[in-house]
Amino acid sequence: MLKKNERNKIKSIIIVHNLAQYRKKMEIENHIKQYLYKSANFKLDSKKYLGNNKIFEDREFLFEISDESKDLQIYHYIMPKEGTKAGDYYNPFALELIKQQYNSFKDRKAIIIPEEIIKYFQNYLLILLEKRWICKKSIII
Repeated sequence: MLKKNERNKIKSIIIVHNLAQYRKKMEIENHIKQYLYKSANFKLDSKKYLGNNKIFEDREFLFEISDESKDLQIYHYIMPKEGTKAGDYYNPFALELIKQQYNSFKDRKAIIIPEEIIKYFQNYLLILLEKRWICKKSIII
């Protein structure tokens, strides 16, 4: 949807792959090879990390290749189960990349994320389901 909208102001998207079912680095690598690189929905490539953090200097991250929109950059970050070998390897790197992108964005404004998500779904459910739904916030205790 964003790729096809020429007037869209969004220039980059971060997709976080929640792979909490995996505990080992090899399982993650297999998942990336078997599913992400072979996806019918997107085509991925990798880039070397160019940040200042020496811990990650030899690491690579995934990004989406697209002919539909040259202006939109889509990044795919991996986050396995916290506290496992895979989590210890991938999660700090994903958080570093997110932090790096956030800090490079100049036009930030404060938003209330749950309210923005509700507004988004209220607007797009009409399109997706051809019926307007009303979403309400609820507090879970």
